[in-house]
Amino acid sequence: YPVGRISDRVDRRALLALGIGVLIACDALLAVATGPWVGLLGVLLWGLHFGMTQGVLATLIVDSVPETLRGTAFGAYSLLSGLALVASGALGGLVWDIWGPSTLFWLATAAATLSLAAAWKPKTDIDPR
Repeated sequence: YPVGRISDRVDRRALLALGIGVLIACDALLAVATGPWVGLLGVLLWGLHFGMTQGVLATLIVDSVPETLRGTAFGAYSLLSGLALVASGALGGLVWDIWGPSTLFWLATAAATLSLAAAWKPKTDIDPR
């Protein structure tokens, strides 16, 4: 609820970037967690990340496609997200089994950082013509 209201007033891509930043902090925290309280804080950040990003992603889909293709867009997004979750879960389980949870969370930190860097499009006032 609060993030949805905020996304109506600010640049949604910036809010999504902030949510990915929370995910980066979450993964890094879980990578170094040595006790249950640090792990709990990491899980709380993970939930905050989901709250900050999932609704914004859905809104970005709505904003990006014509009304007649929204069902197709959501279907494609759900299909690709599901496939990515299955693949990352299998790979994550393998990494966890071989190198341990800390390595998995450091890899997740790196992946989230790379996704944030790849999606970063700074605003500019320069006309590209």
